[in-house]
Amino acid sequence: MEVSGEAFVLHRRPYRNTSALVELLSRSAGKVSAVAPGARNRRKNFSLEPFNLLDIACRGRGSLLTLSRAEPFGQYWALAGESLYCGLYANELLSYFLAEGDAQPELFDRYSILLSDLKGATERGDRERCLREFELDLLWLLGFSIDFSQDINEDEIVAETRYGLRADAGFYPLASSGSESVSGSVIGKLRQRQWDEESLLAAKRICRELIAFHLNGRVLHSRELFR
Repeated sequence: MEVSGEAFVLHRRPYRNTSALVELLSRSAGKVSAVAPGARNRRKNFSLEPFNLLDIACRGRGSLLTLSRAEPFGQYWALAGESLYCGLYANELLSYFLAEGDAQPELFDRYSILLSDLKGATERGDRERCLREFELDLLWLLGFSIDFSQDINEDEIVAETRYGLRADAGFYPLASSGSESVSGSVIGKLRQRQWDEESLLAAKRICRELIAFHLNGRVLHSRELFR
């Protein structure tokens, strides 16, 4: 297998004496794992930092490739503070949800937009919006989303009705409201990506339920950074 072209660094960790294991998000090949020989001997490892966009070349026979080229290609998103935590969370989502070698060019572009938006975000509400939009796009592009226009009975979502959520099926109408219910009007806002405090809170809960369901028991360690 050979992979080349644009790629973001998702994770990096030491490997043996002088090398590093890197997980990459490639435009042409999706998630790629590779060994960077001698990476830890270099005085400057700027190109292997998370969020950096690289021009890469790697090859190998199995799932673990060998990285032969990793040169800066465009912008390096030096995130800090809560924006950094958000970026690490997005990286962990991609690491868990993407299959090795499954190209997702739309998701690659969406991730690039997320990093740019996080870099410019100055308020918590801006960062919340960035993450909710990325989560919704990730779930949609990978086929894990639900229908925001109709309920599990294939009836149109009604603004005045309260709904519960089944992560494996979608929204279902409720006879009465509860702490875990969401109004049809808010679901409509989510469908249109109309953000306010109410819709952001609802999107956070809905995305968390959907992500937890499809993670199938795996834990997102990056969430601990927000506590």
